[in-house]
Amino acid sequence: MDEHFTRLSEALIRVMNKVVRNEKTPRKFGVDALLYPSEIHMIMFIGNNEGVHMSELARIVGVTRGAVSQSVTKLEEKGLARKSGDPDNHLKAVPVLTQKGRVAYLAHEQHHKQMDNELYKYMKQLSKKDLKLIEGFLTHLENMVDKHK
Repeated sequence: MDEHFTRLSEALIRVMNKVVRNEKTPRKFGVDALLYPSEIHMIMFIGNNEGVHMSELARIVGVTRGAVSQSVTKLEEKGLARKSGDPDNHLKAVPVLTQKGRVAYLAHEQHHKQMDNELYKYMKQLSKKDLKLIEGFLTHLENMVDKHK
């Protein structure tokens, strides 16, 4: 097999393993509670979609309403979110961040700004041709993953 292909495959597997490992590692985002990536990302979705009821949030996130409800319940137990009644429909609940949840939300935004800035600096050094090549590679990889679920 081609040496370049082997090195690229090994690098890709290393990156994927690190991403998977990071997805299992809880962190503190400016609050005393340890938050798993799924929890901080739910905080992000709630913060980015204020006033949206649970079923609409589930549609946005791409999970079931039950999964959103369970996640919000865990966030409630940690004092990061609460369920508020929808003033237009008392049967629907709207997840809302608490003050502590807002702190975590803002710390997560800052964390991503730092990470994104580092990647953006690197990408600014690349030619348009190189960026197109990377984009094409990632699109092809994503399509392959979708095809082989």
